[in-house]
Amino acid sequence: MTTPDLYIVGKNFTILEKKIVPQNENYQQKLSDNQIVEVARLVADMKEFFNVEVDVEWAIENGKLFILQSWPITTVQ
Repeated sequence: MTTPDLYIVGKNFTILEKKIVPQNENYQQKLSDNQIVEVARLVADMKEFFNVEVDVEWAIENGKLFILQSWPITTVQ
């Protein structure tokens, strides 16, 4: 069981907050700041395109961002 890191990005695509959850003493942030912003921009683009809040499953391989799937968020907390 793991606890994911949390990144909060503002509407102007600046990183407002990072919560890095140490799994052990060698644990480091997994995404670069540039990757965090890249994901945020992509999700914002998808939200605008579909005109609905979206949940997005994505992955990064060899530095390239891939969208695996996306679906509308049916409940917003």
